[in-house]
Amino acid sequence: MIFSSTQEHYYANAHRFYDADNSHYAGLKATSTTTSSVDYTLPAAPPAANDYVLSCSTAGVMSWSNRTPANPSASVGLSAVNGSATTYMRSDAAPALSQSIAPDWTGFHSHRFDSMGTTPDDAKGILLYNSTAAAAGAQQISPAIRWRGQGWKTNSTAASQQVSFRAWVLPAQGAANPYGIWKLQASINEAAYSDVLTVSSAGLASVTTLTVSSTFNVIGAVGAVGLAYTDIAGNLQGLGWARGTIAVGGVANWETLAIGTSGKQLLSDGTDAAWKWPSSYTVWTKTASTTVSNTGTETTVLDTGVGSKTISGNTVRAGTQVRIKVSGTWGSKAAAVGNLTINFYVGGASQSVVLSALPASIAGTGEWQGEAVFTFRAIGASAACVGNSTVHYEKVGTADTLFGSMGDYSSTNVDTTGSLAVDVKVQWATANTSNTITATQASVELLNNN
Repeated sequence: MIFSSTQEHYYANAHRFYDADNSHYAGLKATSTTTSSVDYTLPAAPPAANDYVLSCSTAGVMSWSNRTPANPSASVGLSAVNGSATTYMRSDAAPALSQSIAPDWTGFHSHRFDSMGTTPDDAKGILLYNSTAAAAGAQQISPAIRWRGQGWKTNSTAASQQVSFRAWVLPAQGAANPYGIWKLQASINEAAYSDVLTVSSAGLASVTTLTVSSTFNVIGAVGAVGLAYTDIAGNLQGLGWARGTIAVGGVANWETLAIGTSGKQLLSDGTDAAWKWPSSYTVWTKTASTTVSNTGTETTVLDTGVGSKTISGNTVRAGTQVRIKVSGTWGSKAAAVGNLTINFYVGGASQSVVLSALPASIAGTGEWQGEAVFTFRAIGASAACVGNSTVHYEKVGTADTLFGSMGDYSSTNVDTTGSLAVDVKVQWATANTSNTITATQASVELLNNN
């Protein structure tokens, strides 16, 4: 059909184009109601390639458009994005999820990893990390995990306040290797965070405030575990408990804090505390009797016992006293007994007591006891030490009658920085089988030594 002018057809009529055998047709027809009149103008030429589509402008001008598929070029975020591309996305394509989004999730989230057994797997879990390399004096901390709740304060003005915790890793520079501190911190009402618990990569744990309402157990071998204040590198700074703190760092006179410090006690002067020798204590006790007879040679009677008869260097203080006590029996059947000398020794200081003109034994045995006290007036390589001694004895045959003899007062300079040997020795004037003296008990004490 060829029309030389505009042809008009009403709604009920349509243009129909039949196929070759007139069995089917394609028709064009207006809608039952249109809002405005328009003439659709067909393209001037066929499409440039297959898969073009017929598009139309608002004026009714139709043209061929290239609507080809393309891969996603934008990312999924939290807000809608209006695009401008003329291509369309394939049905099996999916846009990427933006890693910079910061959603405020309100739903429950769970991460499921099955069949893990008993061995942790770094490929399964949650990882927060900082990949920026550290430099000398410039460490790179980890991101933090934070928890936040709301608590109510009752003081005026009553209000709800934020209660927050966070956990993160603080690396620290080291020689062979760096080390790290895991920190658990708290903040109330958006104040600055402060440490409540830290654990180092060496296994050292520190609690800012420890409150124990029942039993607090520290598991491990004695000497291998304990409670201590340390710096970030693990250096001991002090020991503490509810009643006070024992400072360690910077105190020059501290000794090793060990329970096994023999004979010492942890003492305080009201300001500081340290392991010290107690004020008065026994350092040696005799455990077996010793008899000296038939000899004119000076012989010790402090031979078998427990403890130590040697006082370590730098143990005594100015005002310290060493007291030696010894007792036992003596006897002689000789016609002329002669003198019996009892010598007390502390380092280079000595005290001698001479029992002169001892009578011959009638009943065979008498009793005796001796005591010497040495006082250190100073300490050092040449410290003044004064001493005196007394020996009491019972003459055999003179019942309930005691006699005594005192040694002369003496002063000697001794070296208190070195060890001080303590001893008691006896010596008969002449060797005689009848001359015997036995020490059954003896002790060495330190007095006023703190």
